[in-house]
Amino acid sequence: MIDELLVKFLLGECTPKEAMAAMDWIEESDANRSYYDHFSLIWTKSREIAASSKVDENAAWERFLRKVNPADGGNAAVKKEWTRAEDGERSKIVRISERNFLFRAAAVLAVIITGLMGYFAFERLLKPEDIQVATTNNTGKTELPDGSNIILNKHSALSYPSRFRGNSRQVKLKGEGFFSIKPNKDKPFIVTVNDFTVTVLGTSFNIRETPDSTVIVVETGIVRVNGKGSQLALRAGEKTTIHHREGVLKKEKQPDQLYNYYRTKTFTCDNTPLWKLVEVLNQAYGANIIIGNPSIRNLPLTTTFNEEPLNKILNIITQTLDISLQQQGDKFILQ
Repeated sequence: MIDELLVKFLLGECTPKEAMAAMDWIEESDANRSYYDHFSLIWTKSREIAASSKVDENAAWERFLRKVNPADGGNAAVKKEWTRAEDGERSKIVRISERNFLFRAAAVLAVIITGLMGYFAFERLLKPEDIQVATTNNTGKTELPDGSNIILNKHSALSYPSRFRGNSRQVKLKGEGFFSIKPNKDKPFIVTVNDFTVTVLGTSFNIRETPDSTVIVVETGIVRVNGKGSQLALRAGEKTTIHHREGVLKKEKQPDQLYNYYRTKTFTCDNTPLWKLVEVLNQAYGANIIIGNPSIRNLPLTTTFNEEPLNKILNIITQTLDISLQQQGDKFILQ
C-alpha cells in the first residue's frame, strides 16, 4: 500500500528502488503531492508530540497496577515464568515484563490516535471553504486563488473554493462577469451558469446570464460550452446566445465591444443597431429607455461614449440619428 511506502520513505528505510517509486508517485499529480504533504505533516507532528511528552512512566505504571489488583498493590500483575531444558535442569528464569509491553503498545497507540486526530483536524483546516462574492449597485473585482481575475457587473454573484483541488478549477456564476483566466493546461477552468458549463485553459471571456438567456462572448483564446447534450467551441470574436427554453447552441460573430461597458467604462458602438445600445444603457444606468417607433430600432451607430451622463448620451443619439426624445416621468421615449 502507498501509506506503508510513504512511512518507509519518511523514516529513510526505503531501498533505492522503493525511494524512486515513492518520489515518482508523489510527483505524478497535484493530488498525490497534496496527500504526501498532509501525510508528512501529520507524521512529523505526531512524532514531535510523542517526543515532547513529559509523562512519568513509572508513576503511571504503578497507578495501573493498583487499578488492576488493588488487594496486593498490584504485585500479582507481575509474574515469573520458569522454563526448563529438555534434560529437566532449570536453565534460566524468564521474566515477562507487562510493563514494557504495555508501554510500547500505549506509545504506538498514542501515535496512531494523535495521527488520526491530526489528520481530521488538518482536513478541516485544509478543506477549501466556499467563498461567495456578490455585487449590488456597483461592479466588483475578485482575484481567485489561482491568480485569475473576475470583474462582476452589478447585481451579480460568484461562488468559488478558497483553494482549487483536484484536476479542475470550478466556479459558479449568477448574473454577469468578465473572466481573465490564468493558463494551466493540467487544470481546466470551468464556469457553471444555469445548466451549462464553460470550460477553458487560459483565456478571457464574458458571460451574461438573464432569466431568459445566457450570452457568452470570447475575447481571447478558445472556450468550450456544454449543456443539454450539445457542445460548441468559441474563438476570439465569437459568441453564443443560449435561450433557456430552447437550449440550442449557435455560434455567431460579436460585432462590437458593448458587452465590456462595465469593465472599460466606455460604450463602443461599431455599426451597432439602436436597440442594442438602448438595452445596454438601460442595464448600465438602471434607466427606462423605450424605442417608441419600431422603424428606428435598427438604425446603426458608430461612436464611443466615455462615462458621459445619460442625458448627454441620449442627446447625441437623437442628433446623430435625427430622431426625437420625450421624457415622461422616469421614462425616456425615442421616436
